Amino acid sequence: LNIKMKVGGQIDPEARYKVNLWGDSRIGDGKLAKVVQSRELVGQDLLDTQGQVVFDQVNHIIGNKSAYYVEVQRTDPTSSLVDYMWTAPVWVEPLSGQHSLLTRGLVGYGSQLLFGLSGK
Repeated sequence: LNIKMKVGGQIDPEARYKVNLWGDSRIGDGKLAKVVQSRELVGQDLLDTQGQVVFDQVNHIIGNKSAYYVEVQRTDPTSSLVDYMWTAPVWVEPLSGQHSLLTRGLVGYGSQLLFGLSGK
C-alpha cells in the first residue's frame, strides 16, 4: 500500500512535527495497532511539500482486514506545548463474493487512489 497524508491549516515553519503511521495489519487477531512508520519534521519541511507526508510502502497480505491511521504531534516552538491530531482510520477489507479478474484489478487500483487522498 502507498500511504500519504496532508497536514493542513496554519503551519509554523519553526514548529516540530512527529508524524506516526499506525497500523493494525490483521484486525481480529487480538493484537492492537502499532506505529509502523514515523517521520520527524519541522514546519518548513511541510511547507516545502505543501503539507504532504509520504510514507514508505506498507506490505499488506491479501485477504486480511486491516486499518491504518495517522497521528500528528505538533510541538509549538515558543511554548513547547504539544498538540495531537489524528486522521480517521482507512479500512482495507478483502473483496466479498465472486468478482472477475478485471473487477479485482480495478478495485485494487482504485484503492491506491483512495490512499493517495486519505488524511486530507
